Amino acid sequence: MNRVEPILKNFGKLFYTGDQPGTAQNCKTRQQPDGGGSLVITSEAVAMGVKGGVNAKVLIDIINASSGRNSASEDKFPRAVLPGTFDFGFTTGLSYKDVRLCVDEAEAMGVPMVCGSVVRQMLAITNAKYGRVIRLHVDREGAGGMGRRGNAQAERGPPSSEGRLR
Repeated sequence: MNRVEPILKNFGKLFYTGDQPGTAQNCKTRQQPDGGGSLVITSEAVAMGVKGGVNAKVLIDIINASSGRNSASEDKFPRAVLPGTFDFGFTTGLSYKDVRLCVDEAEAMGVPMVCGSVVRQMLAITNAKYGRVIRLHVDREGAGGMGRRGNAQAERGPPSSEGRLR
């Protein structure tokens, strides 16, 4: 470990997960439902807020000043959703794979993962239909009260200058 540690530190923070083979993989897949879940629930909250007339950037600022703050509201929305790039730095397909592995392993261990199962289902739908979580919720909720027209605008381009999802 001492020989490779300086090299591995270039890829991120190092954690010692134990002596048994597979513990690092166990940890890797266990954190994926949290990240995917925060993106799904924040997407739903923002779609509802926008449909109710709230500016998306203002709503994200409010979420980040409250107990609702999470990795999606602090990083993914300001960096990738509000500007309309939807570049999360990790594909929906890979996120789905990791969440699926986690939920499948939990089922094999007899550990219920109700929320993890919902995240897996949302990622499967999103990956098959859109490839992006927010667009699924914009489509379902009809952001901004515009129904299907709201989704068509979200598909075409970035938010307006006020930070609203189109």
